[in-house]
Amino acid sequence: MTNASGVKPYADEWIADARSETRCEWCGEPERMPRIKLCQHCNRIRKKLEKTRQWVAKEKVNANKHKQFFLDFELAIIEEEKRSCISDGKRLKYLFEGVDSLDLESWLSWAANRIVSKSRLHSGIATRLGWTFTRSQQQVIAYLFWEIFHADARRNRWNRAVGEAGYK
Repeated sequence: MTNASGVKPYADEWIADARSETRCEWCGEPERMPRIKLCQHCNRIRKKLEKTRQWVAKEKVNANKHKQFFLDFELAIIEEEKRSCISDGKRLKYLFEGVDSLDLESWLSWAANRIVSKSRLHSGIATRLGWTFTRSQQQVIAYLFWEIFHADARRNRWNRAVGEAGYK
C-alpha cells in the first residue's frame, strides 16, 4: 500500500515491530534476560532491593533512631528506583495505545527546555503536528522520544531516586 506520492508508509510497520519485541517487564527495554523477564539494569535494581530489604530488616532490630532513619532512607531510594523503572514501562504502554499531537508538543517542549532552556519554544504547535503527521507517524515520533527519555532516566535513575526519597 502506498500513499498519494507513491511512498509506502512504514510507520505502521515500525510500531508493529516495536510492539512485538520482547521487552523488560518493568521498564520496557527491548533487551531482557529470558528467565527473569527483566533487563540487566532492572535486574540489578531488583537484586539490590532484595539485599537491602534483608540488610535493613537485620540491622533495624538494634538500631537507634538515627540509624533507623538512614536505613529507611536507603530502602526508600532503591524502592524509588524500582518505581521509576516501572514508570518507564507504563509510559511505553501508553505510547503503544496511541498518542496525540498534544503529547508531542509537550515532549518537544521538554526537550527544548532541557537542551536550550526554552520550554515555550514549541508552544502552540499541537494542531500543526496533528495536521502534518498521521497517527502512526505520531506514534513513531513518540517512540523515538521515549527512547531518549528512557536512556536519560536509566542514566540518572539513582540521582532522581535520592531526590524523590528525600521528599517522602
